[in-house]
Amino acid sequence: MDFSLSEKEQKLWERAKAFTLEHVTPRAHELEKK
Repeated sequence: MDFSLSEKEQKLWERAKAFTLEHVTPRAHELEKK
């Protein structure tokens, strides 16, 4: 498979990763504490 991304896709991917780190990860940590 070819994983090369266009510039547009690269920006979307970076934004998705940042969103995941900011929103999903803290929530996952909270769930683990319970």
